[in-house]
Formats: sequence, structure tokens, C-alpha cells
Amino acid sequence: MLIQLWASSRLIFNPEKFGSLLLYTRREQQRMENLPCNFFPLLSSIAALALVFFLIHLYATLLLKSEKIRRKLRMQGIKGPPQGSFLYGNLPEMQKLQFKYSAHHDTNCGDDFLAHDYTSTLFPYFEQWRRQYGSVYTYSTGLRQHLYVNEPELVKEMNQNISLDLGKPPYLTKRLAPMLGNGILSDMTVCQGMVGLMVESSRPLLKRWEECIEAAQGGMTADVKVDDDLRGVSADVISRACFGSSYSKGRQIFSKLRTLQKAIANQSLPFSVTSFG
Repeated sequence: MLIQLWASSRLIFNPEKFGSLLLYTRREQQRMENLPCNFFPLLSSIAALALVFFLIHLYATLLLKSEKIRRKLRMQGIKGPPQGSFLYGNLPEMQKLQFKYSAHHDTNCGDDFLAHDYTSTLFPYFEQWRRQYGSVYTYSTGLRQHLYVNEPELVKEMNQNISLDLGKPPYLTKRLAPMLGNGILSDMTVCQGMVGLMVESSRPLLKRWEECIEAAQGGMTADVKVDDDLRGVSADVISRACFGSSYSKGRQIFSKLRTLQKAIANQSLPFSVTSFG
């Protein structure tokens, strides 16, 4: 808006025009000041409403879904440890049992202790819950519900039932994808075709173990550390499957896989697994 402040001669000041300009400026300033006062309450109401809808959605999709799964399992007679923490589930109890077992093992057994029941050594919480709730029970890590099955015949039946597609847990496949990928482990037909390679690589190892047993204490018993031998067999299988008879290339790949395995294992499972993934 253009207001003429000067008279026609442009040398005489026009006070009426100047007053009109001041009045117009004040009105515009008041209008701009009143605009935020009316806008921010509306914005706050919209934000509060969005937060309420988000909390309702979170409660419905996470809490109710997890509780619904537990209720269905309880109706089928499948029990388990109570969910201790809202955010972490049974993870605090699992860590507590793990640390308790580790302290007891270090105090009473030492470093030379050998346990053939490795499941109770690596996962003492699974063994304790198995004694409490049976061979089939449920537990949670945060809002993720798990079903523990320790019945070989049931697992065999589940694997043989081709109409049942259980899928693979994404939080494990994503973590192990750099090492396992989507190769032969995801195709049983390819694995069955490599049984001959595995048998051919295992025969020399079995023969060496038999000679070790025959040479020790009259051929009755012998102590054999199988870790290095199994690694060697695995490297031999990889070299035969990928490079024919090139054992050196297989050893190089196996060495890199061992490094990758250690890097993945540094993120301890299941304690480092996020509960919302």
C-alpha cells in the first residue's frame, strides 16, 4: 500500500497522511502478533491427538498381540516363565541365570572341565525352564514371544510336514546373512546332493580317530579334541564343493568365515537382540 506523505509540492509535510500510515502499520503488526496465538494452540492439539493415537496403536499392536499369543499357548497347555520386564521380557532372568552358572562353573570346575551336555553349559536358563515347565514351553525377549521345543520326534514331524511353512525369524536371518546368505542352506535339494562330498571328506577323519583309539590304552578309550578336526573337515568340504580339489582356496575362505563368525559372535545372542525388531 502506497500512501503519499507529502503535499503536491513535495516540500510540505502532510500530517494526516502520516497518521494514516502509522495506523495502518499498527494494525498490520497486531494482526501478525495475533496469528501465532491462534495457530500454536491448534498445532498443540493436533500433536497431542497424534500422540494419543500412536500410543493406542502401540498398545494394540505390541502389548495386546504379545498377550494374545501367550493366552493361546496357555490354552493349549504350554506354560513358561512369567514375563518379568515390559521392555526386556525374560532377558534379565536369562542374564542372571547365565552369570550365576558361569560363577559356579569357574569356582568348582576350572578351565579343564569338559561337559558333553553342552546345552546346559551354554544355555543354563533353557535347562532350568525345561525342568520347571517341561520339554515344550514359551518365553519372551522383550515383546517377542518364543516357543522352546525339546522333543526330537516333534521337531522331526514339524520338519517333515511340508504343508507347514514356519519361515525363518528375520532378526536372526538379518544378523547371520553376511555369513550364511541365501545359499545351499536354504535349499535341501542342493544339500542332499552334497552328502557324497561330506562323506568323502569325513572318512579320513574317522579312520584317524580309530587309529588314535587303537593306539591308546589297549584300544578301549581315548581323549580326542574334535574342534580342530571338525574345522579341517569343514574346510575340506568347502574346497571340494567350490573348487574341486583346491584345498588351499578352501582354507582361505574358511579362515575368512571364521573371522566373520567371531565378529558376529561378539554381539552376544540372545542378550543383544533388540526386542522390537
